[in-house]
Amino acid sequence: MQTPIYKSPNPIESLEKVLLEQLEHYEKYAEHLHQDRELMARLKIDQLEQSNKIKNTLLLKIQTMDRARQNLVKQIAKDYNISEANIRISDICRAVGGQSSSRLFQIRDRLNKTMETLRGIQNQTQLFAHTSLAWINGSISALKGLLTPSGTYNLRGKVDRPGMFAGRTVEKQA
Repeated sequence: MQTPIYKSPNPIESLEKVLLEQLEHYEKYAEHLHQDRELMARLKIDQLEQSNKIKNTLLLKIQTMDRARQNLVKQIAKDYNISEANIRISDICRAVGGQSSSRLFQIRDRLNKTMETLRGIQNQTQLFAHTSLAWINGSISALKGLLTPSGTYNLRGKVDRPGMFAGRTVEKQA
């Protein structure tokens, strides 16, 4: 995917456009992540697959926008004599000042809020998945216990526990 080029006489305006577009993609991604939990709970596999395709597309767009953002930040660093090492939005705002600075701060705050939302959704989804897998593993263990023949005493007075199941089963940790 080719990096979009945002050319304008003012690289700060271009950076604002890139950040806003990137923010829009992150917000759409968060919406889909939030919906995925419900889809998983209701076992709507087809809709979950469709959502995954949309999220993959959004991630590609986010990566593309991030490359454009990095290029613009390099250009701004050169234009305003800012060190390129670990440059942050706040560094650019200090160098630029004025209305552009306040707009960039607002965008930064929205990005931070969206990232926090994404982390929260990710943690909830991860907890949901781990809980579901623990329940599945417990169910498999219970079925294994039900299907395994009980031990019997052999002629030597020791318990024989056959290592085979009564039916055809496959044991695998999820």
